[in-house]
Amino acid sequence: MPEQRSDETGDDGADHDGADHDGADHDGGQLVVHVVGAVQEPGVVELDPGARVHDAVEQAGGAEEDAALEVVNLAAPLVDGSLIHVPTHADVDAAEPGASWVQDGHGGDEGKESESLGPHDSGHHDGGAPGTPVVDLNTAEAAELEQLPGIGPALAERILEHRARHGPFGSLEELAAVRGIGPAILEDVADQVTW
Repeated sequence: MPEQRSDETGDDGADHDGADHDGADHDGGQLVVHVVGAVQEPGVVELDPGARVHDAVEQAGGAEEDAALEVVNLAAPLVDGSLIHVPTHADVDAAEPGASWVQDGHGGDEGKESESLGPHDSGHHDGGAPGTPVVDLNTAEAAELEQLPGIGPALAERILEHRARHGPFGSLEELAAVRGIGPAILEDVADQVTW
């Protein structure tokens, strides 16, 4: 059952149902967001309209010890269909300046160009330009995964463990559930992987 929130942001004592928040379900239903990265239980969570990013992180079991919460706006209102990536400090160090860790339900960052991680990017990729090696995330061994930019031995092993535990990858955004994979790495490998 989704966590019930008290009205922490309203100072007028009124019952705020989130109707004025961009992306709240217009039928008064639940917000559904995907929380990945350095959280205890990555996955899809349902929250009440008006919920904030911090509510989604808590619903996903809370942040892990190495989570870089200082780069995530935990007070931001949630948009239905968002992908929230809680990075590790290593993710932040590897990310491009200005990287966004919360993407709206249209696959875009709030006010930024999309990094191709949203729901619109859920198709099967056949790879990049001719001559670019393509790695199948569902059949590759560690050595093949290590050929991808930003993927070293430790990340390759985590990808293999995730695949063994959760089954084959069905989309690029599912790779974001692997601890240590952030938006910068996903962007770098997007044209070099298939599933």
